[in-house]
Amino acid sequence: MKTPFPHFGAKSRVANAIWERFGNPSWYFEPFGGSLGTLLARPDLTDSTKRNRYEIVGDADCLITNFFRAAKLANPEDLARLADWPASQLDLEARSTWLMTQRKWLHDGLKGDPKWYDLECAAYFVWVQSVKISTTGTCVVFRRSAGVRRRNQDLTAYFTALAKRLQDVTIHYGDWTKLAISAAIESRLRDVAIMLDPPYKYATGRQQGLYSTDSGDVAGYVHRWVLATAKTNPKLKIALCGFVGEHKMPTEWEEFAWSSKLGKVKERIWFSPSCQRLVETESPVSVLNY
Repeated sequence: MKTPFPHFGAKSRVANAIWERFGNPSWYFEPFGGSLGTLLARPDLTDSTKRNRYEIVGDADCLITNFFRAAKLANPEDLARLADWPASQLDLEARSTWLMTQRKWLHDGLKGDPKWYDLECAAYFVWVQSVKISTTGTCVVFRRSAGVRRRNQDLTAYFTALAKRLQDVTIHYGDWTKLAISAAIESRLRDVAIMLDPPYKYATGRQQGLYSTDSGDVAGYVHRWVLATAKTNPKLKIALCGFVGEHKMPTEWEEFAWSSKLGKVKERIWFSPSCQRLVETESPVSVLNY
């Protein structure tokens, strides 16, 4: 299904290629969740198969985690009612400022209770993400066809479907390492896949401040973890995302090349040897095998 809000770096466009390589793992981890573009694009399965799978996603941004908790647990009609608002420059600036003041409070609530969420913050957040064009939230897009501003979209029906999809998904809040370590441990006995899409290094030239919780260093830590874990847990299926040349990977890894929607940036996804390898790939992506 479509993501609830636009997100810089989302992999919705290449999610099918990711799932072709992951197959149907019984355990799936996505610690840099963002708008959950990869999870929400997972192919539909039979009910019997769904009962035997575990999906754990997370993000270090409390606003993102709060939204998905609300999307999973709240009344879809209430969330739709608060999120249904016309595009307005003044409201965008006011709501963006207000959301920033809620971070400490949200952080404490999310950490203290696994079922806690704030509905108003969730609704304002998904609306802001859907109408803004700048990273600072100071410029509005009045006719954007995405997120909760998607044209001719029944918001109640959409949030109802989203809640159903997230019903058995674990929403984690915090650092990526907790989910990464869990994935490595589970892979010793089970079919496990992990999607690692950290903020790209500043050294690649990408814009700084793209995310509320941003870092130019975390990609390096993830890269080192990936290389070490692939050796000690060779059955773990790993996808690591980055820009071309950002990560030097062993020759047995598959390098998957694709372009962003605007075609200006060449991106890569590196798949561990345990992932299924494909011979042919449809445009607009291509496969590079060393």
